Amino acid sequence: MLIESWKTGRDKRYAKKDKVEAFAIQFYTQKNYANPHQAAQAMVDHTMEYAKASITLLLHHIRQSEQSTLG
Repeated sequence: MLIESWKTGRDKRYAKKDKVEAFAIQFYTQKNYANPHQAAQAMVDHTMEYAKASITLLLHHIRQSEQSTLG
């Protein structure tokens, strides 16, 4: 019973970390990288491109919302 409650607490506390770790492992195994560092650099580039695209899309929606509210 104590072990079960420990596991439940651990799962709640580290859920996000576990998801990131699973994504990183999947990203690493998708291509043939020379080493984990090379994969990490590619992952950073990929993540930054996604973030920039998301911010651009968000700003576009905000501007449209402002225009429809004002006009």
